[in-house]
Amino acid sequence: MSPQIAGPADLHMHSECSDGTESPAEVVRQAGIAGLRTIALTDHDTVAGWGDAARASRESGIALLPGAEVSSKHRGSSVHVLA
Repeated sequence: MSPQIAGPADLHMHSECSDGTESPAEVVRQAGIAGLRTIALTDHDTVAGWGDAARASRESGIALLPGAEVSSKHRGSSVHVLA
């Protein structure tokens, strides 16, 4: 059973799968140590970390919202959209 979504939460986190420094599982573990109960893993343009983060979230009791920060262009400017 997946952990229930609750606060406190951080809905914009990155792992080493994009521009973060820790593995997806370690991001989840560190979020728990920091007192978070829900996180979203939103690596840039990849979903590669979702599986590892999901396993760690079940083990730690932290709710995980899989997401991504998608690179795009708007009127010629680079923008990032959280999805």
